[in-house]
Amino acid sequence: MSIEKKVMQRIEKEFKDMTSKDSLYIISRDWNELFKWNAMIKGPDGTPYADGIFSINIKFPINYTFSAPKFTFKTLIYHPNINFEGSICLDILKDKWTPPLMVEKV
Repeated sequence: MSIEKKVMQRIEKEFKDMTSKDSLYIISRDWNELFKWNAMIKGPDGTPYADGIFSINIKFPINYTFSAPKFTFKTLIYHPNINFEGSICLDILKDKWTPPLMVEKV
């Protein structure tokens, strides 16, 4: 099985898991761009972000699972781990990413 096919299977599994009825996320994607998702997440209760809805673009690299996806907030947000361009600044999205990690855990 090709690497690209394995990547597609993994992305499809994560998409199904995150769009289940029990999910806290609203995920959409363009069927012509399976490596790009648009997500909406609800701000966690008990935080300054509660009652907020935040839009995030997620782009998967061709070698996903071995390289982290790119997350970009489209909704303006002030948070110490999010830069002025909306990118999430975490070590697991840079040099600490490992294949067992999944989008939902970020």
